[in-house]
Amino acid sequence: MDPGAVVKALFDFETTDESELPLCAGDVITVTEQVDANWLKGTCNGQTGSFPSNFVALYQSTSSSTPKVKAQESFVGSHEGDLSFEAGDEIEVLHSVDENWLYGKCKGLSGIFPASCVPGQLLLS
Repeated sequence: MDPGAVVKALFDFETTDESELPLCAGDVITVTEQVDANWLKGTCNGQTGSFPSNFVALYQSTSSSTPKVKAQESFVGSHEGDLSFEAGDEIEVLHSVDENWLYGKCKGLSGIFPASCVPGQLLLS
């Protein structure tokens, strides 16, 4: 699976090692690396770690059109998987991670960013 792919957890995954990423069914994860045939590495809810590839499926947004917004303020990501951008940049919002974070693309890069950086309330799947 390609880095930047977005997957959704099909099952809960309880970790046995601190390098693993705990998952709850329904979590949306950004893949950062394919470790091997059975494991992926990704970010979810501000955490990064490995998880079994058979616990997830490619995420498909139910939205028929992808909203594009202009960033109201700059954001410099401090973690792998964050999307950095400048105020005024156009961001293609792909989906909501949770009530505070969105996942999107800007200038050919993709990642998560604070919902507070873009205008309005976006209702995304």
